[in-house]
Amino acid sequence: MDIRVVEQIVPSRVCFTCDVCCRFPERDSPLRPYFTREEIQAAIARGISPDAFPDHTGSKVAVVPQGEGYRCPAFQPETGRCGIYEDRPLDCRLYPVAVMWDRENADVVMGWDSKCPFIRDNLESTESRAYVERTAAFLESQEAVQVFISNQQLIGSFQDDVIVLRRLDRLTQGLRTVSQLGLTVARVSEPPLRPLALTDRPRFEAALAAHAVPGNPLAARSFPFHFIWQGLLRYEWMELEGHLCLFAGDQDGSFLALPPIGPDPGGSAMAKAFEFLSKRNRTLALTRIENAPESLAARCREKGYRVVPKGPDFVYQRAELVALRGDRYKSQRVVYNHCVAHAKPLYRPFRPDDAGACLALFQQWRQGAKYNGVSDLAAHLAADAEHAHRHGITRAADLGLIGRVVEVEGRIAAYTFGYPLNATTFCILFEIADRNIKGLGAYIFREFCRELESYELIDTMDDSGLEGLRRAKLAYHPIRLVESYIVSPA
Repeated sequence: MDIRVVEQIVPSRVCFTCDVCCRFPERDSPLRPYFTREEIQAAIARGISPDAFPDHTGSKVAVVPQGEGYRCPAFQPETGRCGIYEDRPLDCRLYPVAVMWDRENADVVMGWDSKCPFIRDNLESTESRAYVERTAAFLESQEAVQVFISNQQLIGSFQDDVIVLRRLDRLTQGLRTVSQLGLTVARVSEPPLRPLALTDRPRFEAALAAHAVPGNPLAARSFPFHFIWQGLLRYEWMELEGHLCLFAGDQDGSFLALPPIGPDPGGSAMAKAFEFLSKRNRTLALTRIENAPESLAARCREKGYRVVPKGPDFVYQRAELVALRGDRYKSQRVVYNHCVAHAKPLYRPFRPDDAGACLALFQQWRQGAKYNGVSDLAAHLAADAEHAHRHGITRAADLGLIGRVVEVEGRIAAYTFGYPLNATTFCILFEIADRNIKGLGAYIFREFCRELESYELIDTMDDSGLEGLRRAKLAYHPIRLVESYIVSPA
């Protein structure tokens, strides 16, 4: 349901001078706004602490102290504005309309909240009466009824200062049917899901370390690899059969971004995950597990699951990338030396105040990709990658990323970020260089590898299905390709 269709009848100029909304006299005020699961995810993505929501499947927000009372954590007292206004919950969008039980607790009704000064002055206006009709039609729509049935805390208790306008018969009947049949609302019976937050990083990293895959791990078996895609994908996690399960998806459904993290990822936890996904997804193809290593893929084939290759990680000997010896590295040496001689690059650590320049460079690089004869897939991936680069660059310190930049003629012309996968392997998460400076990509890659003396191996992740990128990675002569697979029900 698109809640953006709910209109705002109260002019913003009135809201900015009002001291009613978003503020509460007591910590457990029943008037605190209720957030659905999806609204909680949106609020956290905009910077609200996950701790503001006691139940991430849907709950009233936990308010914070302000003066002698409390306020919603999204409210900005210095400006009088809502920090998540574009993604504010349905409960807030409806105000000053209140949805509540009547005095006898028999029927659901809608009414005007007389505490709103605008309503007190415009109660009988033609505009207000028309707004009531449109809002009532919305509240009695099938989609809205289902939302209220699944999130019954949206329906408040009777309030004397709410002017009752009409009964909501369809919603009332839906709630009675659920009650009479003894049905359990779907979201209550589902396992608890939590949006992925930075505070979850220690938990995931400890689980991944405790259940490491023997040999070279895939870059995907790390927290930063997934967290940077927040915004493009919705990441959530829960525990199933004692395993951490990380889901990624959109409005159509989700897939498991990693095999269940635990002692036996191909056992009962995988079966439960597939069962959960099958119930949740509208599209069958979404019911899958990505980034399965070769050892697990072999077991899944034996069990009758469908297993297809996703694409390997390219892993190199760091010392060879630094030395660039022999004929097979001749082209890389040539462009590297050309860059040093002509561009006179300055290689240095990334600083937080470099973020703006790095993001501007990404936009320049992306525009170059658009007009450089690249495939439609490459252009699409470049557009998607903006989310990842923005999250990675602005939250590098929180994610434990190591960043380096190259200046040419006083401006940032290249950047790269990465992180340790384990004690011997370092992962290059992303790298961007000005296309107009010959050899700059080869230069920053070599200098970064030169600096990583404590690591034996360098993982540059997969080729995203791009033939040009695959050829470029193969030109550096990986010592192995670490295979990755997608597993789905037969």
